[in-house]
Amino acid sequence: MLRRAIRKLRTWKKEKKEARAIAMYLKNGRVAWSEGYHFYKAQEIIKVIQSNDELNNFREQILPPKYGIGMDERIVEIPYVLSQLSSDDFLILDAGSSLNYESVLLCDVLKEKEVTICTFHPENSFTHHRISYVYSDLRDIYFKNQAFDAVISISTLEHVDMDNSIYGYDAANTSLIKEKSYEYMRVIIELVRVIKSGGKILITVPFGIYENHGYFQQFDEEMIGRITEYLKEYGDPSLVFFKYKKDGWQFSDADHVKGCKAYNPHTGQGYSNDGAAHSRAICCIRFLKS
Repeated sequence: MLRRAIRKLRTWKKEKKEARAIAMYLKNGRVAWSEGYHFYKAQEIIKVIQSNDELNNFREQILPPKYGIGMDERIVEIPYVLSQLSSDDFLILDAGSSLNYESVLLCDVLKEKEVTICTFHPENSFTHHRISYVYSDLRDIYFKNQAFDAVISISTLEHVDMDNSIYGYDAANTSLIKEKSYEYMRVIIELVRVIKSGGKILITVPFGIYENHGYFQQFDEEMIGRITEYLKEYGDPSLVFFKYKKDGWQFSDADHVKGCKAYNPHTGQGYSNDGAAHSRAICCIRFLKS
């Protein structure tokens, strides 16, 4: 009884702290990355992914006006990817750990699934919820062929072969490139290998003009083309695009996003008064394996 009471007290204090931070964020004009931003974004994502109607809007490619103003691309990436999962997608690989948040992993779409998270470096762990963790370079993962029903990789490919020291990783393991790196194709090969016939791969990356920001590279048409050409050998790839403007995120198409530039919050590169928090366009790749 005492332990339960202590847990309830800690939860209450945590929720109160988050509520205060969110109130401060809203009061100060919703400035990206300011106090309360992460709590507010998480709150909004959970609202969407726990609503069947909201997820269906993502399936139908319909978003309300002023959706996700001032928020980074996770506000569209996570709901879109989860909206594409079906009841048949039981064994799921999260390649890159973008879903590794308790409130996301326990949402209705995922809570009955068998989720394995593959990432390069240990982080939050929710093994008490039967989440499995594997620490590996995605270019060479040890899973057997056709091990998963679905593979998810949210905003991960753009960091492959880049300077990930900003996340606490050893920069010596990266090439510190200045031009395009195509090492991400090694990840694509691995993801196709571990997905079952009839299974799906769901990938998101920042998209627009090619840009090298050190810790990530923004994909352009040529880089996406390499992925789709390879995937066509094994099944059916399709593309969906999102674009951020001052009035929020909306579905878009390749022609309207290929000139987009990203905002780097660490350096200030690409800043504008549109309120963009990071990427201004996202390419989502949906692949069904034959």
